[in-house]
Amino acid sequence: MKVRNFTKPELAAVVAAVCVGEVSILSLPFILGGVVERFAVSSGAAGLVSSLQFVSMTVIAAILTTCIHKLDRRKLALGAVLVTICAHFIAAMYTDWNLYLASRVGAGIGEGALLTIGTATAAATPRPVKTFSIITFGYVVLATAIYLSRPMLHAYYGSITIFYIALVVSVIGASFLFAMPRLEQNSAVSVSAHNVWRPFPWVLAGIACLYIGVNSLWAFSERIAVNLDLDHDQIAMAFVVMILLVPASPILANFAHNRWGYRKPIVAGVILQCISCALFGGALFYEMYFITFVLMNIALLYLVPLYRASTAVIDPGGRIAAASIVVQTGATALGPFLVSLLLLSGSGFLAVGIFGAILAVFSGVFSWRVARRADSSTSPA
Repeated sequence: MKVRNFTKPELAAVVAAVCVGEVSILSLPFILGGVVERFAVSSGAAGLVSSLQFVSMTVIAAILTTCIHKLDRRKLALGAVLVTICAHFIAAMYTDWNLYLASRVGAGIGEGALLTIGTATAAATPRPVKTFSIITFGYVVLATAIYLSRPMLHAYYGSITIFYIALVVSVIGASFLFAMPRLEQNSAVSVSAHNVWRPFPWVLAGIACLYIGVNSLWAFSERIAVNLDLDHDQIAMAFVVMILLVPASPILANFAHNRWGYRKPIVAGVILQCISCALFGGALFYEMYFITFVLMNIALLYLVPLYRASTAVIDPGGRIAAASIVVQTGATALGPFLVSLLLLSGSGFLAVGIFGAILAVFSGVFSWRVARRADSSTSPA
């Protein structure tokens, strides 16, 4: 796409696409809890089912990565949101296990496409850190609405609540997608394949490590709380406080980038992520759970705009940004899958926390090369 500033409706459409694409990821702990309650399966089995959805997201994102710079993104986004709405409708209205599995595959395809389209389109802006910070702020606001409304709705509708919420979010988001920017080919997508994909293994390996580590803990954050004998009010309080504080993360990321570029802010975020993951997995009491849960999510949403923007600096056409969704969704599937295997084998959450901390360090190591290249390609604005 042509590198340019978006109009407000276009920017709203990009934010809406990412928000609808993120809704299952943002709701993952409650989806897992809902599946456990609704179908009477173990936490490990629920994690495997959710992994199926994220595998579907990964597959569709991988397909779109090869051709996203050639497609009419508006038509594609509208088709994807229709699939998403149908999938969430089935999950909310039917209790058949096989239909539920099919709905998760459909939701994965629709949400994966929307997430890829929104992220790739956001890369075509002259200030990608600012754009990705706005997007991150947008889905933080969405998460706030989900976490604040869920406890009250759960009292009336039970485990099915989260599927109703996902359906409503998808329908509302669809109304914004008619303003999605269309394809505008120019020199932004004429960079040779060799130059575009040469840093591919490094930046995407870093993003993969970040999401595998965090989602290993995020997916089971509600189960960790239950393991500590916390009640629904305590769990809700942790989520609400977290969601009230994390809007500062993308703002801080944009400020830090303007002042120091990419590398120093990334190092600071990785250190915070490493410490919080290790302590969250080994939480022994409510205060420890509360503080580390908040810090872990602050660190994640601080790092995401910086990692995404580094891909946009290298390729404004959006191919590497789209590929980052492949690794994000793949990592989101792989994280709960690995934890499910650990739990089914008898391991505890402390090992998961250490695992997440190690991966946080590796994410910084792998992202360093691309961050250095991004620093040399652009000066902070």
